[in-house]
Amino acid sequence: MSFFKNLTPQQRLSKNAIAIWEHPKYTSIAGTLMIGERTVDFTIPTACTNGRDEWYSAELIENLNDPELRFVILHENRHKISRHLKIYKTLSEINCRVANMAMDLVINLEITDENKDDNFAVMPTGKYAGLLDERVRGMAVPQVFKILLEEEGDDPEGGEGGEGGEGGDGSTGNTLG
Repeated sequence: MSFFKNLTPQQRLSKNAIAIWEHPKYTSIAGTLMIGERTVDFTIPTACTNGRDEWYSAELIENLNDPELRFVILHENRHKISRHLKIYKTLSEINCRVANMAMDLVINLEITDENKDDNFAVMPTGKYAGLLDERVRGMAVPQVFKILLEEEGDDPEGGEGGEGGEGGDGSTGNTLG
């Protein structure tokens, strides 16, 4: 076990991605996990994807245990699998931060439910805690978006993304902080 304590952030990222595609409940998404590049980035606060490639904060990787890191990897790949950047482009044009929150709420419930029995992937807590709200169970992203937008009030500009929101490059950030 001491071998794994000396892994670089990139090696930990690769090790956990491999663990996901080897896990029986996730073998069906192995192909998606192999699409694009998975990169450690020292300039982002958490993690994000552009629908193909994925970026993960070195600090995030260093501060999460393996089940938490697997959750974040699954989270970013769920954005890719669901084609969120393409399908919900219109919602993102209305309010990118709220659109990302809606996508994240749906994704996080799915991943949490899939792993409640074995804790293979566990949502991070503390600084990197993800969004989770039982009120949206069973809802689609547009339904969640509408609720969140109404709760936020009339701010059609919606901010410009950033931490936990959509990046300026069209990527979707992981709402973790």
